[in-house]
Amino acid sequence: MSEHDFFAWLQSQKGLEFVQIRENGLEAAADAELVAAGYRAEVPGVSKEKSADFAKRVKQFLVFIEWNAKPDGVSDEDWHAYLQICQDLVNKKQMKKEALELFEKE
Repeated sequence: MSEHDFFAWLQSQKGLEFVQIRENGLEAAADAELVAAGYRAEVPGVSKEKSADFAKRVKQFLVFIEWNAKPDGVSDEDWHAYLQICQDLVNKKQMKKEALELFEKE
């Protein structure tokens, strides 16, 4: 997985349990924020801005899975990428099925 690549990170979460996804997301966002703030060395080829954007997008996804609500400001591309993980978590009864209805409103 490319460092601070949101879609690669999201892909890596498929099939995992809710608790593991949340833990991974919190860790990934915190790591990226440390890079963006200059507390950790930048990853070669990844700017502080890209790290900050990655952290924001991971946190938006965490808001969705935790609260079953579409986060403010989430891009359409990111939003649609959430669907497969949402479906998987609903099937595992780790998310409410009403979360899937949010995608039908699009």
